[in-house]
Amino acid sequence: MKVSIKNGWILRQSSEWRRFATYLTGMGLSLLGSQAWFVALAWAASQLGDSRKMSWVMASASLPRAVLILPAGRLVDRWGARRVTLGSDAARAFIMAVAGIVLAISHPGLGLLLVVGALFGVIDALHMPALGSLPPRLLRPEKLAAGQGLVQTVQRAVSVVASPLGGVLVAIGGLVWILVMDVALFCLAFFILRSVPEDTQSTSVQFAAGDVRDGQGRAQSLKICSSRQSVMEGWRFAWVDVVIRGVLVTVTAMNLVLAGALNVGVAQLSHYQSWGPQGFGLLMAAFAAGAVIGALLISALPAAARPVRAGLVWTALGSATLGGIGCSTSQAAAIASTAALGITMGPASALLLGTVQARCPEVYLGRVMSLVGFSTVGLAPVSMILFGQAADFLGITLTFILASGLLALITFAALVNPQLRNATVQQGDTISGSSTASSAICEE
Repeated sequence: MKVSIKNGWILRQSSEWRRFATYLTGMGLSLLGSQAWFVALAWAASQLGDSRKMSWVMASASLPRAVLILPAGRLVDRWGARRVTLGSDAARAFIMAVAGIVLAISHPGLGLLLVVGALFGVIDALHMPALGSLPPRLLRPEKLAAGQGLVQTVQRAVSVVASPLGGVLVAIGGLVWILVMDVALFCLAFFILRSVPEDTQSTSVQFAAGDVRDGQGRAQSLKICSSRQSVMEGWRFAWVDVVIRGVLVTVTAMNLVLAGALNVGVAQLSHYQSWGPQGFGLLMAAFAAGAVIGALLISALPAAARPVRAGLVWTALGSATLGGIGCSTSQAAAIASTAALGITMGPASALLLGTVQARCPEVYLGRVMSLVGFSTVGLAPVSMILFGQAADFLGITLTFILASGLLALITFAALVNPQLRNATVQQGDTISGSSTASSAICEE
């Protein structure tokens, strides 16, 4: 009997990770196509010979994603994450194919680049929360942090490969070659991700008051209304669960601190220390390598019983390394500090986002993941502007120290909250005022 139970457990584990490996493959192909396209779009825009036109083209691709990612979460919940993921991959393949045909018989003009960039940005706004909502369908709650570690590993690997691959293809065959590759990649991603299980429910289903069930059939103390409710409903749910609210606020604050430090601060430090563009590239590569190591580390370690606490401890360690970057006077020390920051922030984000995915009922997952996506892509420009202004006023070293202090303060504020510090991946154990929450969430 013990042998049969053990064999059944092993089969379940292998089947679970095999499905997730299929998801990672489809996700990686889709991300590779997206990032290669943005490289090609930037190159094509630079050929217009006008910096203003180039900025319009790049804004046409990035602004729709930043603006629409929040309302897109509602559509993901309404239509289902799997359906939106497959539909967005198919739509992107179609757009790339049409653009390739047009470019084969003409030159890329401003109008074409604006239209294709905007359409791609709109679809990307749907694709991001949909893709992020799929792991809870494939992994048990206690495995989601490890799954997020693998997701981040794939994302880092793709970011390393996509830019040189896009540059080489553009240099050899022009923009058309990128479009042909993207059609193939998005089609492959479509067929691979078709193996993801069907959506078990969507918000278009009417549930009885007080009887909400997630994808594993667990009862929730909230009420789901019809699909006519506004996008604000999902945000209200995220606010009602103390843990989800606390993690989202913490992750948003972390992104505001780190985006500017990494994208602006590291470049300014390299210039200030006369390390040149090669030095900047080495620092960013060190962070990427460290993030991959950290993400793989959290995937290999046993599941944390208190994942939020563990994630915040990793963040506290990261705050010290962030200050170390700004205080570095040698390139070797800066590289070591930047790699250490990646190693610490990889597990931190995997544990925190894995907790959000595990605790969120499936019917709200698209809207909640759209909040996560907005904190990453929507607020990054704000962080860069703030860090740049602070560096001009305070100096680069003091600004890094200030950013380090802010990150430590954010971590401390979260750790002193006992509901966050002791949170588990179980849903519904920190819902504040369930009867009040139900009436608030179910406004028509």
